[in-house]
Amino acid sequence: MGQMVLLPVDLEDDPSAVAASARSKRSVPRPKATRQIQVSFRLWELRDRAKEKLLSEQGTVLRTQRSIDVETVFGRIMQNWGFRRFLLRGLEKVKAEWGLLCIVHNFAKLAVA
Repeated sequence: MGQMVLLPVDLEDDPSAVAASARSKRSVPRPKATRQIQVSFRLWELRDRAKEKLLSEQGTVLRTQRSIDVETVFGRIMQNWGFRRFLLRGLEKVKAEWGLLCIVHNFAKLAVA
């Protein structure tokens, strides 16, 4: 797992802590640094790698191709078929409804071909 560092947070500079202490009924002052923030250096490394890949020549080509391949499908489903929201509730039911839309989309592609 990536290395993490704990950074103390000054509650006097934190607006949410000031608002919370203003609402508090007690008159005992809060300690200066009671919270800590965990910072993952691994996350920063992964972000930098992803940014490099996206800005590379191959990444630019793939991003350009995505607008042709994927956005056309969503445009067709939303604009041509008028699908704006799922009719059913619950993850399993939504997955089934999306699966049906994908099947219909594939049948429509086969009908044109």
